[in-house]
Amino acid sequence: MSDKLTLKSIYELLDEKSFYIPSYQRGYRWIEQQVKELMDDIWEFHENVELEKNKGFYCLQPIVVKKSNNSDFNWDIIDGQQRLTTIYIILKTAETLLTEDGLKLYKIGYETRTDSGEFLRDKLNEIDESNIDFFHISKTYETVIKWFSDRKGSKSNFIKRLLQAPILDGNADKAKNIRVIWYEVDEGKDNDIEIFTRINMGKIPLTNAELVKALLLQKFEENKEIKQFELASEWDFIEYSLQNDDFWFFINKGKNEKATRIEFIFDLVSENYINREDDEIREFAATLNKPIDKYYVFHIINHMFKNGFTVESVWNEVKNCFRILNEWYEDRELFHKIGFLVIYSDNSMLSMIKGYTETDSTKTEFRHFLDKQIKKIFEKIDIDNISYERDQDSVRKVLLMFNIQTIIQNEKSNIKFQFDRFKKDNWDIEHIRSQTDRYPTKEKEKIEWIEDILGKTDKSKEEIFKMKHDYFKEFYDQMYEKLEGSDGNFNKHRIGNLVLLDSSSNRSYGNAFFPIKRKTILENDKNGTFVPICTKNVFLKYYSQDAKDLQKWNSNDAEDYKKQILKTLNPFLKEEVQDEEQI
Repeated sequence: MSDKLTLKSIYELLDEKSFYIPSYQRGYRWIEQQVKELMDDIWEFHENVELEKNKGFYCLQPIVVKKSNNSDFNWDIIDGQQRLTTIYIILKTAETLLTEDGLKLYKIGYETRTDSGEFLRDKLNEIDESNIDFFHISKTYETVIKWFSDRKGSKSNFIKRLLQAPILDGNADKAKNIRVIWYEVDEGKDNDIEIFTRINMGKIPLTNAELVKALLLQKFEENKEIKQFELASEWDFIEYSLQNDDFWFFINKGKNEKATRIEFIFDLVSENYINREDDEIREFAATLNKPIDKYYVFHIINHMFKNGFTVESVWNEVKNCFRILNEWYEDRELFHKIGFLVIYSDNSMLSMIKGYTETDSTKTEFRHFLDKQIKKIFEKIDIDNISYERDQDSVRKVLLMFNIQTIIQNEKSNIKFQFDRFKKDNWDIEHIRSQTDRYPTKEKEKIEWIEDILGKTDKSKEEIFKMKHDYFKEFYDQMYEKLEGSDGNFNKHRIGNLVLLDSSSNRSYGNAFFPIKRKTILENDKNGTFVPICTKNVFLKYYSQDAKDLQKWNSNDAEDYKKQILKTLNPFLKEEVQDEEQI
């Protein structure tokens, strides 16, 4: 038998009866936008046909198939399962229309995700997040239902156009219908995984990880040490775990957006491989252009197989890397210290893993290693003298570690620092006591400031807003002294007047006075908005030795706050701070 390329209508796909999704295929991943675009395109085609603007047919992308060795199915899907599944879901929402016309929907089955076939057939209307395939399948069903709902009366016409049967005139099909490019592969030609890889190498949707998965599964014929089902299950577990943002942002310096997060682990495996003392490996790696080669990791893993690595050895390395990262994530102290070092240390993740797994190393020694790395970061930071104006990077390091170390020191607490919020929300440094030289100048700022201080003055909103520039500045200064207090020696840019705050909250507070900020922050905390523990403690004045007036922040408060920072960070400072209680 030779390769066969034809056009098939969607109607003719029903006659093919059943399709089998092999284990090397990724799960169903189409999102709402892709589903809507497909349906919009089909509907636009239908309307153009009705208006006689289109006299041809509408062609979808290829579906590549091979005769299945599974007796329960007719075809193995090598490429095109995303489109085929989406069309199935669309037709499933109109199954009664098919039944009335004596038609039967084709069947889809899965080699390693057997439950997905059952879910697709019987449970589409259940939003289920327990399985990433279930989630995407049910969300697509929801999107299709809504699409039809938004276009009253469209469903029967849409399905009729989608399932328009061939109209033959000699050898030509004259139907104005929806078709796919049907590519039937010779059974005895190439390995279907090789075909799958070759087809997709030039396509953006496939990731390094998905190509690597195809490569791993291809090698099972040579390496029987582990079962395909086990690998697929373990793969899904790792990917599911890394989809937890709390975990993901702990191990990544920034957002590091990847469609398939397990690729992060393969990055580590490939980096470890090319760091070997082997000239041939390094020469090969040098031929690749990592910054622009989308499939750099795939090429490295493929090179590993060509140089004697087995499926078992590569997969064990992947599992070992994940196991270590998961151990760190579950260990409260390691989670916090490594999370800090991931952001500010020059040590790579791979170097930390190697330090953790050294033969003679213990967990205690590894903790000492982490402490030394944190100390290096603080070697050149003089907390007493750093300033917001010139040392913002140092200020961030100090404030972040102060929050982290505060959490670590409370062994009875189960609180964990939210690195995901810290990285996704672009946290700023916020002044505790407002800056007197930052008068609200823009109309929006002025209105917000006036709203804040209403009730704290006998003047009305209209009176304040209509004030001339000089008079408004005078009024602002009066309110500043009334609400913030007069403190000529106060240095607003030193560490005793600075906290961490997410950028959106920081912008909304602007240059609000201390009691306004305090009220807003405590309100946010009460409503469940994440506020860093030390920021909340500052506005509750927990660090102040003499907290008689909770509505003001003065130089004594700032000094007490700075002393607490020094005391908390004492283990990491070059010159240890002596506790006054010990003097």
